[in-house]
Amino acid sequence: KIPLKLNSSLRTYDEQLNLRKQNVKDKTKVNDLAYLKTALSSNFNPQTGAPGFSNHQNGRAIDVNTGVPAVYKWMVTNGLKYGFVRTVASERWHWEYLPGILQFAYVPKDHPTWDKLA
Repeated sequence: KIPLKLNSSLRTYDEQLNLRKQNVKDKTKVNDLAYLKTALSSNFNPQTGAPGFSNHQNGRAIDVNTGVPAVYKWMVTNGLKYGFVRTVASERWHWEYLPGILQFAYVPKDHPTWDKLA
């Protein structure tokens, strides 16, 4: 058995805004609402979508405990069978439910962020 754990799933607008406050690289911007709402995701660590634009807000994205190697391997091997794909190349934990349109969102296994599954 592989113990899949959801670390994050559906988020409200306010939860997404609070996550950006938490993840903002330039801590002088933590209370700058205009910046938090409009800054590029790359200004946050880890990258964090703007409120109103995150796929966590529409219920499509989940974050899974892929820091456990067996979980990541299971997701790579089986996620597609259930409609889940990695859509953010730099985030092994971020998966989205995209049944039927996988060819448009799939991060290829030869991408440098994919683990070797030999």
